[in-house]
Amino acid sequence: MFSDIGPLEVLTLLVVAVVLVGPDKLPGLVSDTVRALRGLRELAQGARAGLRDELPPDIRDLDLTDLDPRDPPAGGRRP
Repeated sequence: MFSDIGPLEVLTLLVVAVVLVGPDKLPGLVSDTVRALRGLRELAQGARAGLRDELPPDIRDLDLTDLDPRDPPAGGRRP
């Protein structure tokens, strides 16, 4: 997701955060942000598991990456 952010961009974000929030409140803000992101991740995983449990068995095991049109079949060209 953030793999295209370089070190200069990270440094710029840190400097802006220190200026806007202040150096004394920055560690608390970072820990609150990390806690919120972990909570969102757990919520998304729970929703995904709940949806998977509600699906019928034949659809539950369906791998959606098999339906990706950008991935050519192993045999060669598409018809």
